[in-house]
Amino acid sequence: MFMEFERINVKLIQPETLLRNNEFRYSTTSSAHLTVKNHNEYSIDNIEISILNSNIRWEQGVYVLPKIEKESQMSFCLDKIRILKSLTEEETLIVKIRFNFLGKDHEQKYEFPIKIKSTQENIFNFDDLL
Repeated sequence: MFMEFERINVKLIQPETLLRNNEFRYSTTSSAHLTVKNHNEYSIDNIEISILNSNIRWEQGVYVLPKIEKESQMSFCLDKIRILKSLTEEETLIVKIRFNFLGKDHEQKYEFPIKIKSTQENIFNFDDLL
């Protein structure tokens, strides 16, 4: 009895990443809610998520997920992020995801449009004058 092994080529489908909230305020701590979807027939492992924006401070620095199983998704929060005013106003959140797929390391950048509001919001209601 002999066993025959056959090589198969597996093509990586990049993880789909979604930002669930896109409104933030300057200089206040916020959370970014993300979902990462794995559309591959194999798991992605050792996932590291980081924020690349120079005007965003984040205590944790890197969020680590041990694994996202095949054809599944994982939702999580990047807590205690703080957006600072800068000379180059960025209306985009840039996230880098590093992961391992079938023994090979991969990296992907994602850009999400965001709205950044001032720390305080001035609301004036003309009905209050009547």
